[in-house]
Formats: sequence, structure tokens, C-alpha cells
Amino acid sequence: MRTWLACLPSLLLTVACSSVPVGSIPDPLPEALAWEVPASGDAFLGLETEENASGSLLDLSFDPGARVLSVVRNSPAEKAGFRQGDVVLAVDGAAVEDPDALDALVAARRPGDETTISVRRLDTVFDVTLALAGGRDPGTQVELAYRVDRSRSLASWAAAPDGVRLVASHPDGPLARADVPVGSVVTAIDGEPVHGDRALLRRFAAHVPGDEVVLDVRRPDATQVVPVEIELAEPPTRVTGWNALFLASWDAEPDGSRARFSLLDLWVFELLQYQRDRRETRWVLFELFGFDLLSWATGEGELGT
Repeated sequence: MRTWLACLPSLLLTVACSSVPVGSIPDPLPEALAWEVPASGDAFLGLETEENASGSLLDLSFDPGARVLSVVRNSPAEKAGFRQGDVVLAVDGAAVEDPDALDALVAARRPGDETTISVRRLDTVFDVTLALAGGRDPGTQVELAYRVDRSRSLASWAAAPDGVRLVASHPDGPLARADVPVGSVVTAIDGEPVHGDRALLRRFAAHVPGDEVVLDVRRPDATQVVPVEIELAEPPTRVTGWNALFLASWDAEPDGSRARFSLLDLWVFELLQYQRDRRETRWVLFELFGFDLLSWATGEGELGT
């Protein structure tokens, strides 16, 4: 659907148009294994972490949280079951923005303090309660907090007694667009009841991006369940080329790094030409037989050579 919408302005004046997705909707995350607590080990927190980077060189970003690089042997973290790749999100409810924040939050507590750490493993967030170094071990307590759907609903879900509760939603995601507030409970999808957050995510994953589904929703502080139609997430698109015969044309790279616009191109004569290559731009007015009557460029000068 969005491909046609991206091309619509161009199709009003052109005879050809092409577009590509700007990004991709990831496949559903593999289901996380149960959180297992080893039977042995003693003493300090013991997590080595790094920035929670996206891992994509084309679209590098840093999300909140501290990603676990390694777990120190015989530490409370190892005993609690932490693994490489886990992402620490909060300590006793205080958000962890980066590794320095995690270190500061842990340092502010005393040895032996019982501390609850929120950890995301794949699509599931756990609240892990453990004792920091040097004190008594009250026993590790692990409770499933919520599950994350990054591919269809762009939201986080937790099991509720009569359905699945929405605990977080992307501001531009399907639930926000349908005006479904956080705290709402979904009791059915396409008329079939759902019992549990995993079941709901599996039902979403059975659809392709962009499908429309109907959720039975009870909003917070409401008793009535109402049907709400949502469109599952799909990647946005970018117009990469269009042509209006000899009048005008546009060509661009899918990543937006390069683009070229031409106005009134008659092979031997071109009224206007615009080129952009990353940080450089070049303009040409009145090109005749390959000679520029007037041109200028900004940036590094590669286009003019």
C-alpha cells in the first residue's frame, strides 16, 4: 500500500515510477528459552557491558540499555543466569541508558542489597532479583515481565488474566495509529480469543507486514470490549526514480546517498540539472552539446571532475 502512496505524487505527472523500501521489517524474533538459574556460584555482580548499538553499519543507532559482553565466573550475575547478548534495561526501576549508567546504579548500592534488574533476552524482558556482592543470598527470583514484538505490532505485551495487556507501544506504530492506549487489554484477534502474550505474538507473526487485523480491545478504566482494526507494520518506501518523457526525470539510490534531477532534457540541450552525491551538490543551467553554460557545485568537488 505504501509503495503506491509514495509514487502517487509522481504518477500524476509521469509515465513511470519506481520505489523501494527504505528499511526492512525484521522477521519475528526466535522464541527465548526459559531463564535458567545455575545451582552454584557466589559473590559479586560481575557484568561486562557495552553500548546497545543497532549493529547495522548502514543505519547505526544506539538504543537505551547496556548489552552484556561477558559474565564474570562465580558472580551473582552468573548465578542468576545472565548470558552474553542480554540487554540490561533498568536497576530497581531506574532506567539504564548505557554501561556507565549501569555501573553508577550498581555502585550506589551496598554489598548484600537485594536488587531487581530488568533484562531483555531476544523478545522477552525478565525482572531478575538477586543479591549484590558480599551479603546473604536470598535466592534468585525471576519473573517474566513482558514480550517485545519488533516486527508486526511494534509493541510490548504482558499476559493478563483475561487477555494480553499492552505495556509499551511505538509512537508511530500500529497501536498508536489506531488510538489504542498503553494499558489496554486485547482479548481476541480476528474473532479468536488469545490467552497469553506468546500466543498473541504468534498470531501477529502469521500475517505478512501490512496486513489488517481486528483486535478486541478493552481500554484502561473501561469495561466494554470494542473491535479495533489495525494495520500491521510495514517498511516505509522511498521513490527511487520517475520519468515524464522529456519534461523531467528523477533517479536516486535507495539509501538516499545519491540523487539526480533533470528538467527539459532533449539530449543536445538540457535546461536544468541537479546532482547530489552524499554531502556534495552540483547545479547546471543550460547544458548544450555536453558543455555547461552555467554551473556551480558545493562540497568536495568530485562531481565537477
